[in-house]
Amino acid sequence: MQRDRNARIVPQLMIYPKFQLTLILINIFIIVMTLSFVAYKIMNSFDHMRLLGIKANFSENHSYFRFISMQETSILWSFLVVSGICLLVSSFIYLILSHKLAGPIVRLTKYFTVIADGGQVGTLAFRKKDFFLELPKVINMALSKMDSEKVYYKGDDK
Repeated sequence: MQRDRNARIVPQLMIYPKFQLTLILINIFIIVMTLSFVAYKIMNSFDHMRLLGIKANFSENHSYFRFISMQETSILWSFLVVSGICLLVSSFIYLILSHKLAGPIVRLTKYFTVIADGGQVGTLAFRKKDFFLELPKVINMALSKMDSEKVYYKGDDK
C-alpha cells in the first residue's frame, strides 16, 4: 500500500515535465560542476602532500604515504556519499519547487484553452501552496470586466 502511494507521488509532482526536468538538470549540472571542482582540489591537496613526502626522501613504503592514501580514500568516499545524498535531496526539492511553479502555468493553459474552445469556465483558482497566487484574482477581475462590458481589443471584428 505504501509503495503504491509513493509511486503516485512523483508522477503527480511531474505535471510539466519539460520545464521541471530542465530546472532539475540545470541544478544537477551546477552541483556536479561545483563538486567536481572540490574533488579536484581535494585530490590536488593530497598530491601536494605526496610531493612533500618525496622531497623529504621518505621511502615508498613509509607510513606517511600509507596514511595519506588512507585519508584520501576515506575523504573521497565520504565526499562521494554526501554528494550523492545532496544531489538526491536537491533534485527532490527542485521537483517540489518546480511543481509549485508549473502548477499555475498548467492551470492557466487549461483554463484559457477551454475559453478559446468556446467552453464555460468558473472562477480561476490556484492551489494554496502554488506561486503566483495573485494572478487568479487579477485574471478573474479582467475576464469579468470584459464579459460585462464586452471589451474587445483592436483587430476584433465584433
